[in-house]
Amino acid sequence: MPNTHFSTAAVIAEFRAHGAEPTFTSYTGPSQRLTFLCSCPDRRPGETTFRALHHQGVAPRCPECRTLARQGRMLGNRRTPSTPAAPKAAPPTDRDGVIAEKYRTLLAQHGVTPLSEYGGARTPIIFMCPGRECGGARHSIMPAALRNGQLPRCPSCQKAARPRGAAHHRWNDERSPEERENDRSKAWEVAVLRVHDMRCVITGRIGRAPHHLYGHAAYPEFRLLLQNGVCLTRTLHDEFTARHRDGRNTYDDFATFYAEKTGRVCPILDPMLLRISERVFVE
Repeated sequence: MPNTHFSTAAVIAEFRAHGAEPTFTSYTGPSQRLTFLCSCPDRRPGETTFRALHHQGVAPRCPECRTLARQGRMLGNRRTPSTPAAPKAAPPTDRDGVIAEKYRTLLAQHGVTPLSEYGGARTPIIFMCPGRECGGARHSIMPAALRNGQLPRCPSCQKAARPRGAAHHRWNDERSPEERENDRSKAWEVAVLRVHDMRCVITGRIGRAPHHLYGHAAYPEFRLLLQNGVCLTRTLHDEFTARHRDGRNTYDDFATFYAEKTGRVCPILDPMLLRISERVFVE
């Protein structure tokens, strides 16, 4: 399966960062056997996978260098005569106070003043979110999450601060704009089917055809709007698109189609009537 997380240039750069010189010319996935020249003076050839290098932290070395490193670890693990251990330092008198000060410092580094003190590993620390998305919502964070690098923010502010596009760590320069647009369209289709529980809004039967109320040919700004999608059966979707092959259909066209099939007024809200703050776009 082609790798979509790392480009060939990124893989070559990581090999060179360890002193090895890659001899492969293409990269297809983390299990591919990749050849290289070792960083030893003899520049002997070697072979490894990107999974071992990047995910498991195994440096790219030739078989001879790996053997020497293994022998060095075996010698280092031999037992040596024990020496008297140094006396342990006395623990601090106010251990809870020291831990509480540690978490106050962590929160202060992110510009947050806690509303509650540290009460144990299983007790969340309450704080007032300093983000702009929520306007200062009251939220909480577990001590372990704060210690592991999670930002003390509410979910909406965390989502707004998440790196996107080329700044994201999984961004792949080799993908074309058409491929990325297709990925977003597929994500929109999956989200629409999930919202409607894969039930056709007209027949109530299982439906697997997501449909745009406002056709994306005339309304491209609504192409990824979640409220602009409904679920139909394949038969009904094919019948509707046969009437509007130009892709410029509107909500009124669908309301007419719904009334024709059911004899009732369409209960689905017109996406045009939604406020901007109520619109949900699939990323």
